[in-house]
Amino acid sequence: MNHYQKNLTTGKIELHFEKADYMALSEDKKKAIKSNFLWSNYAGGWVSRAKNNTWSAERVAKDLNLTFEGETGEKLSFAEQVEREQERAGDRAERMEARAERAEQESTSRYQAAKSIGDYIPMGQPILVGHHSEGRHRRDLAKIDNNMRKSIEADEKAKHYENRAANAEYTANGTKFKNVNYLLNRIADCKKELRTIERSMNGNDLYSRETGEKLPDGTEISEARREHLEARKAEETEKLDFFTTK
Repeated sequence: MNHYQKNLTTGKIELHFEKADYMALSEDKKKAIKSNFLWSNYAGGWVSRAKNNTWSAERVAKDLNLTFEGETGEKLSFAEQVEREQERAGDRAERMEARAERAEQESTSRYQAAKSIGDYIPMGQPILVGHHSEGRHRRDLAKIDNNMRKSIEADEKAKHYENRAANAEYTANGTKFKNVNYLLNRIADCKKELRTIERSMNGNDLYSRETGEKLPDGTEISEARREHLEARKAEETEKLDFFTTK
């Protein structure tokens, strides 16, 4: 059955429906999905870009008339989320390093293959048209060209994976948490979000929950909305405590 759910472990919304149903959607609805979600082979569905503050993603799910099948997974503290992210980044770094090594080996192998063929051709030797060596000479030049192209492609691929490995290692080591400016910016973001939540809890919800339109004078919030905001407040407070103690 086509449905959506909230993954408590990741804090994200997941959409699950058949490929045929997705292909039958209008271009506008496909665009809305791609704007708010990313496809995940791991989850086997579309996973929201945003986490925790998933109102926009939920609205897309409701517009698609998907059935809400509740929550799944175990809710993690923010510290546990960071630890999980670092562990996964460490695993990703190892995979990228292995791919980079294989690509580098492929590049070297292709270069050596081209060089070994070229070593049999005297420097500057032209193709002797009509000579019995013409065919082999042309074939050897084609092989050299192909191997050199493959060597360059593999080298570029190796650099790509090396960069991905470095980025993953950066996350795995928690390097950003040692950056004072990063921490100060995150603290400021948390405080700003808490102020917004407080305004909404005081009855000044700034956006319509039905249409997403901004409301100049705000609107009264429901009890369900208040519970949601209380949960958001607790999450932001937890994040603020995490960043201020780093």
